[in-house]
Amino acid sequence: MMEAMAERSSGVELLDHAASFRCLLRGASPPKRRPAMPTELILYIFDLASLFVTHTLKFRTNEPMSVTSYDASPVKQLWKTTKPLTNPQIRKLRRIHLQTLSMNQGYVDFLENGSWSWFEIALCSNADGSGWGSSTSQRVKTAQDGRELSWLSHHNVLQSSVFSSVGSSSQFGPDHEIWKDIEQGDTFGIRLCAQYPAWQCSIQAAELRLWTVFQPSEILKGAPYEAPASPSPDLLSTDASPSLASNEVMSSLTLPSAIQGDHSRDPDPFAPRHFQTIKTVEFDSPFILTSPPSQAGASKHLLLQTPPLTASQLHAFRGMTIRTKCRSIRSTDASSVVSSQSPSRGSTDQPWFDVVILKRTTLKKLLHLKPALRTRADGTALEWISHRSADIAEEEEDQWSDSGETFGPEHEIWKSIKKGDMIAVRAGIEGSAVSSEIKMVQIDMWV
Repeated sequence: MMEAMAERSSGVELLDHAASFRCLLRGASPPKRRPAMPTELILYIFDLASLFVTHTLKFRTNEPMSVTSYDASPVKQLWKTTKPLTNPQIRKLRRIHLQTLSMNQGYVDFLENGSWSWFEIALCSNADGSGWGSSTSQRVKTAQDGRELSWLSHHNVLQSSVFSSVGSSSQFGPDHEIWKDIEQGDTFGIRLCAQYPAWQCSIQAAELRLWTVFQPSEILKGAPYEAPASPSPDLLSTDASPSLASNEVMSSLTLPSAIQGDHSRDPDPFAPRHFQTIKTVEFDSPFILTSPPSQAGASKHLLLQTPPLTASQLHAFRGMTIRTKCRSIRSTDASSVVSSQSPSRGSTDQPWFDVVILKRTTLKKLLHLKPALRTRADGTALEWISHRSADIAEEEEDQWSDSGETFGPEHEIWKSIKKGDMIAVRAGIEGSAVSSEIKMVQIDMWV
């Protein structure tokens, strides 16, 4: 049985190219004056500089596949293919490279004769237009002179008794003849090859990497090369609540290192509208938020915060959305009615979520002191309501809201935040007539 993983491009690489493209397109205002450049020239520069977008196709078999030669004639078998390529895809292709997890028969009598177990990348025709990896109806194309359109990628390691990762030290670049023969509807195929008695070529998995020219339209459409989710978490959450599980973590922020340029946040037609989720806290059991009856004023709890933000990250942001899974439970005999309009602290006891800016501070201070809120010139704290939790009665079935507001590019937060600051989300409650149960809090950054 054969398994194929879908196409996936590098999100960080794609966003980095988008940020560079946007800066060159818009130029820079004084004192670092740089005139704006036309789109055609920017894309030409990207192509010459090999600023390509990488797409990786991964293939794997549950059981290794092998071909064996019994005489001096080469034995070649098509193992895996891509789906048919369109003309727009072909025009954007620039490089291709194959990496395999493979081995030969495990023993070699005459090492000086080299390896006769290898892999080729072939151009194939696909008659039925089937999807990834269907090689049953494939055939390797031939040129007008009768030769097969198939080229050596790499050999297996000599005397390889275990599967090892091996690939060519070079790529099929823009000048390779494969690009002269490719046509619409063709597919790329991976061929297993062996020659001379007892030589064998076995494969368990492979990665086929394709490099394409960068196109801003792909960013705008979000297809076909969509940016992936954030990478694996590596930063601990700084939640002050003891109710958090010990293994709750937050993803690092992977955003483009933008070229220095105009930091204006005016709407940009070429600005990408992808978002990256900073995976925040998910509670093993609901975090109960209550306000003691004797406490005057609001009770506020810091739930999470981002790492210190860099200038490049702040320049890339075009919006932020706070999402939560929460609910507020009110006794059925409660006399107060909760307003569904925008929150106004003091007018209702309905729990809320807000966003604040924490000043840049040293790790030592962060561990021993309460985080300092950034304030306005008049001394008021920079804090903004996102939304309130849904209000339900105790006897209602298990219901959880998933709500959130978007802080757009013109919001005050982007004019107030400084390099090194952190964005934090708090939960607040005032009065004891209602309690809030929180399951998840999440920040989505739009870039």
